[in-house]
Amino acid sequence: MRFAIAKLDELIGEIEPGRVVLLETVGELGREFVFKFLQTAEKSGEEVFIFVPGRMVHDVRKWLKNAFVIYPEQGINLHELFSISLALRNARQKIGGFLLLDTLIILHSPEKVFQLFREITDVVRKKEQILIVTFDKNLVDEKILAMFEEESDYVIELREIAEGFRLKKGIRVKKSPFRPPSDFYELVIEGERIDVGDRYV
Repeated sequence: MRFAIAKLDELIGEIEPGRVVLLETVGELGREFVFKFLQTAEKSGEEVFIFVPGRMVHDVRKWLKNAFVIYPEQGINLHELFSISLALRNARQKIGGFLLLDTLIILHSPEKVFQLFREITDVVRKKEQILIVTFDKNLVDEKILAMFEEESDYVIELREIAEGFRLKKGIRVKKSPFRPPSDFYELVIEGERIDVGDRYV
């Protein structure tokens, strides 16, 4: 699978079944990447699933017409973490997104959320799924973040970079099984258009 974003696909390569992609974000920056990835999968004929907070269901429907959407009011309980891994085990679709880590890290200790993340990655590898996960890196310390990175196959970092008096978005591949880490590149998000531009000097 690929993102269908030319420069990013060049930097990260083909994402094989049984892999977990961690998007390290700031705030909600990055959810468009998850939607774009799943949209590309749908266009290639794949069935997809996505875990989201209830408030995000409407946004999902604008991007993804046929996704199986899993959210707290339907099928899972954010206070009972086993319900989340159980829902993933029951998902028959092979490609998915997970946008609940930020909410879970507020409700539970980082150690409990990491244990759930390990269960999730184990399910993804056994079922040969592909899962793309967003995580606001500002919610945890460096040690906890490193634990999530270690458990993931790919790590893509999104960051806001100061350039003079302006903040510009940047992206880099921090970890990949087959490619070296990349430099930061300019990131452009305009509605459904996502592009990776020039390398930052």
